[in-house]
Amino acid sequence: MIVLGRLKAGTARESHRVVHVFALAPELLHLPVVTARCGAPLPSGDLQWLPRFAGMPCESCVLAD
Repeated sequence: MIVLGRLKAGTARESHRVVHVFALAPELLHLPVVTARCGAPLPSGDLQWLPRFAGMPCESCVLAD
């Protein structure tokens, strides 16, 4: 399953709140740390999960194989 998420407001500078792409099963969304397609490990508690694409994309996630 492909899931989109970005850091919640207040957890990072606005320029770092890009939308990352995650290939995760629903039960893995609650792991302490999830890894985006770009390789960035992000704390799941600091992520805002998005129902659809909105915001600036992480270019590395988009281009990842």
